[in-house]
Amino acid sequence: MTTPSAAPAAIRYGLLSLLFLAVTLWLLLSHTRTPPQATASAWQANWQTSAALTTARRAFAAVATATHVYAIGGMDSTQNYIATVEYAPILADGSLGHWQTTAPLNEARFYLAAVVVGNAVYALGGANGPRGSENSPSAVVERSEILPDGRLGAWQIVNELTTPRRGLQAVSHNNHLYAIGGYNGAFLKNIERADIGANGQLSTWQLETETATVDRYIHSATAYRGRIYLMAGHIKQGPASREGRYGGYGDVESAAILADGRLGPWEIEKSSLLEPRFIASAVALNGFLYLIG
Repeated sequence: MTTPSAAPAAIRYGLLSLLFLAVTLWLLLSHTRTPPQATASAWQANWQTSAALTTARRAFAAVATATHVYAIGGMDSTQNYIATVEYAPILADGSLGHWQTTAPLNEARFYLAAVVVGNAVYALGGANGPRGSENSPSAVVERSEILPDGRLGAWQIVNELTTPRRGLQAVSHNNHLYAIGGYNGAFLKNIERADIGANGQLSTWQLETETATVDRYIHSATAYRGRIYLMAGHIKQGPASREGRYGGYGDVESAAILADGRLGPWEIEKSSLLEPRFIASAVALNGFLYLIG
């Protein structure tokens, strides 16, 4: 039998226990994060397939803005050079919406380069004409304005490179545009630069004094923190593999971008790729370089 003095103590203990339980549950519920897998907009580990292009293509150029991805030119499944361009929105979860066609290039070509600068896309070089080793490298540079809804305005031919080249790379830094390496009957080490005007027009292209250490064709390039990095590329000579394929470089080189846009001397980096390769894509993000494919 509970004594009168013990009853209030038991009640107080019970109330305190209930209060402690309630606070504990509140803390658990309010501070426990929802697992990433449970939210529809969460990033997922590993690569995920996304919406397919409207036209199967290879050797095309791809660029992205904060809101859209663009696939430009290339060669289709019937081995024809194409001028078509398509774009897809980048959704909140990082996946892509449906691809749609937009304004085509003036010149159909493959192994071209492209870069986004401000509210415009530039398409440089590439090749067309007879297929195989007899195709004709292009020097044409085109520009298209990115419209508010992601579509592209009509492409305009703005000028030509000093050297026709296919399998080149293009990068931009501040108001400078660089066309790097490629092939025009020979594998190229040279680089050319044009200044980008306030209206998006380009100055006359001029060859840089400094050339890459290694000839670069269907290689990878990106600009980051005032330097241009060149990675990998096709080896022009050497024995083929058992599958009949020629290999790629595994080295990386870089050059500083000087205040006036000129490039400093190229230097081979001490760090090389884990696997030699060519026709890969390079991006720089948050202090890291990524090489894909």
